[in-house]
Amino acid sequence: MIELEQKMAAKAKEMVAQNRKLHYEHDTYNRLHDGEIHTWTNRDVLADWLVKHQPELIEWED
Repeated sequence: MIELEQKMAAKAKEMVAQNRKLHYEHDTYNRLHDGEIHTWTNRDVLADWLVKHQPELIEWED
């Protein structure tokens, strides 16, 4: 799990350096956490990590 944390932190650091945000849909996030979607992509994992650790790096789309 530590390796995943390191990868997510590195990606977030890269996003900050490039002044980028992850564009992500509220609906997708909610469906993942409600168990409606069972397969998470790398992008989903990143969004989940960012919500918990650096929410300012997410640009929510409706």
